[in-house]
Amino acid sequence: MTDSNVFSGRSGVAKFLNSYGFIWILALITFVFWFTKQDVAGLIVIFTIMAAVLVLCEDATPVIACFTFMFFIFSKDNMSLAGKEPWFAMLILPLGGFIYNICKYKVKKFTMGGFSFAILLALIPWLFQGIGVKGRNPTQAFLAIGVAIAFVAVYFLIYMTSRRRGKNLTEYVAQIFLALGVMIAIEIIVYHLRIKDYLFEDYYTRLGWGTRNPVAAVFAMVMPVTFFYSTKKNKFSFLFIVLGIVEYIIILLLQSRGVTLFATVAMPVLIVYSMLCSERKLANIVTCGVFFIVLMIVLLFKKEIIFSLLERLIKSKFDENGRKPLWEAGVRLFVEHPIFGVGFDYREPIYFQVARYTDGPTYLHSTFIQIYAALGIVGGIAYAYLYYWRYRIAFTDLNNCKFAILVGFIVFECYCFIDTVYFQPVGYFLMMIASMCMEKDLDKEQVTPLVFTGVEKLQLKRKMVIAKE
Repeated sequence: MTDSNVFSGRSGVAKFLNSYGFIWILALITFVFWFTKQDVAGLIVIFTIMAAVLVLCEDATPVIACFTFMFFIFSKDNMSLAGKEPWFAMLILPLGGFIYNICKYKVKKFTMGGFSFAILLALIPWLFQGIGVKGRNPTQAFLAIGVAIAFVAVYFLIYMTSRRRGKNLTEYVAQIFLALGVMIAIEIIVYHLRIKDYLFEDYYTRLGWGTRNPVAAVFAMVMPVTFFYSTKKNKFSFLFIVLGIVEYIIILLLQSRGVTLFATVAMPVLIVYSMLCSERKLANIVTCGVFFIVLMIVLLFKKEIIFSLLERLIKSKFDENGRKPLWEAGVRLFVEHPIFGVGFDYREPIYFQVARYTDGPTYLHSTFIQIYAALGIVGGIAYAYLYYWRYRIAFTDLNNCKFAILVGFIVFECYCFIDTVYFQPVGYFLMMIASMCMEKDLDKEQVTPLVFTGVEKLQLKRKMVIAKE
């Protein structure tokens, strides 16, 4: 293979990087660095792979997988940036890759759909957050703005360099979610084996990239995709039902009450979906039946396991668990600063009485309240528009693959309204990038915002007037 072929963007190397096999290799690489607790080394390797993808592939869709698995390399300090200065230096690799890709392969007919436009609009309240609030921390304020700008910049760089369109793009994301689900399950199991917690009694489950609640929420978001693969016409597709149920059991063992509740509501929907939409219905029905019989027999002889789990859930109760004062504080902050909110750098005393050792934002444990308290009415309007487009494109031309992803979205979103995991990097990125791919699957007419349509009509009328003159 000549150098010219390698750097043509359509070589055999590029085809391999765009394959599903590459996704699973990334998952393996991620797990190895997580397991060995080599965060910085892992990030450097992933950034190097990103740069290679952007240089070698005209269609740089694999960069989506690189960015996704990047988050799950963290194995300590909950994604703390301290001591990771080499990481910042290595950012030059993907940045250089994006510049090279755009300059070499060009951006052909860039059109911004409704969701992409909403992502851009959502940046406005972040730029103006907390204006007029006294005693702000400039470093934290600029860091919050910088993170918001970085997410939007990454979104549009991926949008421009991922040149794939059509149904296979959403299925590409589904494959990422499938690999992610398997990897997260293994990380959870390994974590509990390491601390010799065989009954999952540990309350926090610190994986490095998240603790119990965020881990369970992200896991519940990607879990439904497993059932999508059980609908495929494959003689081994029934095994994905088993995998999906095992993943659900792991969610139960994590003891995140809210995630458990919403995932439990979703499970009957997913099982019925896997039976009705499968091309091998009988095999799926038999698999579910056999699995549940085996599970009941195991539980019959190991009653202490289920009793221990139920006892822990009953003791914890499904109450607000101290969230009420935070919700009340959030409402008060919104009333005091209704236009632009107090910003994500605001330190609410009630929150920091509990979270004494964090330097992060005040998490008010409700996405809805967080948006209005931190970003005000401007943020509320921007995110209402973003939510509208996320679910509009999800329901447009709904198919088996999109349905599974949609169920994961809904489980995650429901939990987010009693927690703030939506504004933690992992969940935010996964939701954002999956919606982007769904948007690119649809025709331009299906995703064009009304404001763009209005501008196009005005331009057309102007051209007609000029032509008449």
